[in-house]
Amino acid sequence: MAKTMTKDRDDVLYSFHTACPAPSAADIIEWTKRFPQYAEDIRAHAAIARDWAAQAEVDVEVDEVAFQRAHSRALNIIYRSAKADSAASPQAVGFFELLTRAGTKISRIATEIGIARAVVADLFNGWMRPPVGGRLSRAVMNALRIDQATFDRELLFALANPRMGEAKASGPPQVLQRSYREIVESSGMSAERIRYWLEED
Repeated sequence: MAKTMTKDRDDVLYSFHTACPAPSAADIIEWTKRFPQYAEDIRAHAAIARDWAAQAEVDVEVDEVAFQRAHSRALNIIYRSAKADSAASPQAVGFFELLTRAGTKISRIATEIGIARAVVADLFNGWMRPPVGGRLSRAVMNALRIDQATFDRELLFALANPRMGEAKASGPPQVLQRSYREIVESSGMSAERIRYWLEED
């Protein structure tokens, strides 16, 4: 009896494979209803068959019109996706634009927070390599009324679009990007102020 059952199952699975080499969900439902006693085997075979079909390399001839339509659809999808990303992600405008919007200046921010003007200027000019000290970044965010995400976006924008330094007699102006520590330590502030701005609370 067991041999007959196995033979029947093998026959059913062979017939299923022959009739549905890449079985759809409808095929699987139909065959499991017809042979409920082999439903689990049919599902297992269907999963393997679908994997084989997905991995099989099939050479398909595509005419020029079909190719152009597919290409056009792909470009439309890319365009819509880029447009949605652009709408969802605000664009950087630069620290100097944010200064104008906040109605303030570098010198005023520096005075209010008690740091050398050059440190804030280097940040805004795109001359300060991250990471920026937590105390300075929070003070700037407060002064410009922006959040952390906006600060990070504007920092990357400034780094990618640095303002040029002064021209030298030997060549064109250069951008010297330094670390936060280097800029603070060379700012001319007192040792106490330097220590304060380098500490992280």
